[in-house]
Amino acid sequence: LPAEGNGTGATPTADAYEWLHRNILFARPQADVKTVTVTSPLPGDGKTTTAAGLAVTLARRGLKVLLVDADLRRGTLGSLVQGQGQLGFSDLLAGTAPFHQVVRTREVGGGHVLHYLPTGALPPDSTRLLDSPRAAALMEWLRERFYLVVFDTPPINLFADAAVLAAQTDAVIVVARAGKTEYDALAHAAEQCRRGNLPVAGVVLNDVDPDRDRDYDGAYRWYEQAKSYYAQAS
Repeated sequence: LPAEGNGTGATPTADAYEWLHRNILFARPQADVKTVTVTSPLPGDGKTTTAAGLAVTLARRGLKVLLVDADLRRGTLGSLVQGQGQLGFSDLLAGTAPFHQVVRTREVGGGHVLHYLPTGALPPDSTRLLDSPRAAALMEWLRERFYLVVFDTPPINLFADAAVLAAQTDAVIVVARAGKTEYDALAHAAEQCRRGNLPVAGVVLNDVDPDRDRDYDGAYRWYEQAKSYYAQAS
C-alpha cells in the first residue's frame, strides 16, 4: 500500500495515484465515474497493487471509498489489507450474508478509513455469480453509498470474470508492467475489451524505472526530479 508520507499523505507514489484518478475522470468526462474495474493481461502485472493504491490514496483524502477483492478465483487483497475474513464479496453476491457483515474497514491515516470487501468463499462458478441480476442490483446500491468503488479482478486474458464485471462498471483500467508485460498479451487484452465494448479509460504502465525507460519516453526523467523535490522538502 502507498506509504504514509510526511503526515499530509504527500509522496510521489500518492501523487501518481492522484493523477491516475484524475486521468480516469478526464478519459470519461460525460460519465459519473463511481465504479472502476482494474484488471491486467496476466498475473504479476501489478493490478492488485494499483487497485489498492488508488483506493487508499483517495480514502486518505477523506473520501468514502470501497475496495473490493473481486478476484473470485483466488483473491489477493487479504494480505494487503491485513485481515481477509471468511465472509466477503462472494457471500454478498450469493445472498448468504448482508453488507454490514462482510464489509471491513482499515485506518489509513489522518483519522480516515478505507472500506473493503475480501473475496469470501471462492465459488464454483464465479462468472455466473458476477453476471447475475443480484450483482447488477448490488452495483447500483454501492454507487449510491460510496464516492468510488474499486474492483480488483482476475487477469482478463485468463478468465471472463473481469469482462463480465467491467460491463457493469463505469470505467476500466488495464495494468501492464514495464519491461515484463509482452506486447501480444497487452494487445489481446485490448481486443477482449473491444469485443466486450467495455468502458476502457486507459492503460496504467506500472513499475516504470526512469533510468531504464527514459530512452522509451523522455518524460520519465521528470519522475526523478519529483523524488528529489520531496527529499528537499523533508
